[in-house]
Amino acid sequence: MRNKGFTLIELLGVIILLGVLLTLIVPAVNNVIRQSQMRSFVNNASHVLTAAEIYISDTDNDYSLPEEGDWDTISIDGLIEDGYLKNARTINEYGQVVVINDGGVIRLFAYVSDENYCVEGVTNDLVEDYVMEDCGGTDYGDYLSGFDGFTVVDGNKLYTYNDSNFGGSDYEQFNGIAPTYNGYIAVGESYSMDGDLQGLGGVGGCDAVIVKYDTGNDITWARKYIGGNCDSFSAVKQTTDDNFVAVGNSYSTDGDLTGLNKGGNDGIIVKYDRNGVITWAKNFGGTEYDEFYDVAIDNYGNYVATGITCSNDGDMAGLNPDECDALIVKYDYNGNLIWRNIFGGSAEEYTHKIVATNDDFYVVVGYTDSTDGDFLGLSYGNDEGDGVIAKFTQNGDLVWVKINGGSEYDSLNAIVVEDDSYVAFGTSNSTDGNYLNKNKGLEDGTMSKYDLDGNLLWTKNYGGKTEDSFESVLKTGNVYMVVGESYSSYSHTYDGTLFQISETGDLLKDAYYDSYEDEEFYDITSYNDIYIIAGYSYADGSNDLFANYRGSGDAVLLRLSIAAQASYGPK
Repeated sequence: MRNKGFTLIELLGVIILLGVLLTLIVPAVNNVIRQSQMRSFVNNASHVLTAAEIYISDTDNDYSLPEEGDWDTISIDGLIEDGYLKNARTINEYGQVVVINDGGVIRLFAYVSDENYCVEGVTNDLVEDYVMEDCGGTDYGDYLSGFDGFTVVDGNKLYTYNDSNFGGSDYEQFNGIAPTYNGYIAVGESYSMDGDLQGLGGVGGCDAVIVKYDTGNDITWARKYIGGNCDSFSAVKQTTDDNFVAVGNSYSTDGDLTGLNKGGNDGIIVKYDRNGVITWAKNFGGTEYDEFYDVAIDNYGNYVATGITCSNDGDMAGLNPDECDALIVKYDYNGNLIWRNIFGGSAEEYTHKIVATNDDFYVVVGYTDSTDGDFLGLSYGNDEGDGVIAKFTQNGDLVWVKINGGSEYDSLNAIVVEDDSYVAFGTSNSTDGNYLNKNKGLEDGTMSKYDLDGNLLWTKNYGGKTEDSFESVLKTGNVYMVVGESYSSYSHTYDGTLFQISETGDLLKDAYYDSYEDEEFYDITSYNDIYIIAGYSYADGSNDLFANYRGSGDAVLLRLSIAAQASYGPK
């Protein structure tokens, strides 16, 4: 009969097995710890460089740039004392940033360390690639060549004029924003019934929300557009009579939507007077899915909405989309339907944005997954879809349609009309087609310029190593202010982004707004020398950005100086 327990040989075997396991596990755990420590160092070192950039761009302090061919240093300790640096955490306060005047171009290089890692003579974009464990005190001048710094525009600073949260204990977000005759107005969706939504009604589901702000950035009024199912506003514009028109989508058949629903999810268009009272409201659609994403006001005061339709009955009877087609619908001042049209193929299309041109055309941008129909001979034949730009007459006739893409997912999300061209912004995952040799990472923000006949003149990519996307654009002077989101920063959360891009596609500045939680920016406008950016944030109050949080995710506004030229926030 066998005794219970281990024999000596068995015990030795177990010990050997445990030793082998420890040999495998301990290095793996140590590697995870080291990677986490390195990511933290990279993030903090980047903070130091960004803080130094803001410091030397700030005309409120007495800092003088070095003479051409000379260099200077800024201490981390000084940045902390002056309030420019708060989140460096483990970085040694005796580190410094070297400022070099290279032929009139100011370049910044980090010489910083913590207890584990260090960088010497490294610019912000190369911090991650040049982290070391043993720094040796290299001469500053050795790093003058071979690194791209940034140009300081004297007297200009990108700073937070202020930021504000809107919401309750549940989730809210702003999707669109527009200037008004006495402030600005934002629209989006809300799931809360408390906080800023207290007393506005609803059943605690998804309600469309519209919020009017005055010139002092205070809320004048806020309204919900309420039904029993999910309702949302995606865009808003001030009308020619100083009222407001908002578009979006609704599944509801009751509340404010009583008697309006066409049988499924509908596109909605609602006109409000100056006091937030509904003047009229219309639904558009059939028994399937329909939605409006954007609206434009043309030269005659008409409202032209664009989006997606999957219905072939109701308002879509006679047009017969193959699956889901891009949609454009024109209403008069009183909400009467003038015409509607679609374009597409046998797969799915939709349009993100629309602009009304001074010469009485409408230009839309969006996405297509079709290779036939209106896109026969245009598509790259991929399964992921391409960006699309199309031009319509004021009578709704399609003038031309063009695609922009490669073999992966691509989309055009925003559009600016110039005197001799159309400039579109979007996102791309492709490394071929129109984006051959342009891709920066997994997904990039893109800028594409077309002539008035829709011929692509050039396209450029922007972003980091992972995900970046452009959602909306505002042209000011000769600079495009482009907002979106990025996962390419070192905090490993989504950041709201603001890119400043020249008319020739040169990146002037890029700013990443990061609370160490997720942020995304969806729209941008300007009023009284202030940029206003709209989106959402999951900031929880532990960081200065969007610190006045309301709940599990807030609609947010970020207000910036109109003279903004330098970066703000961690890269």
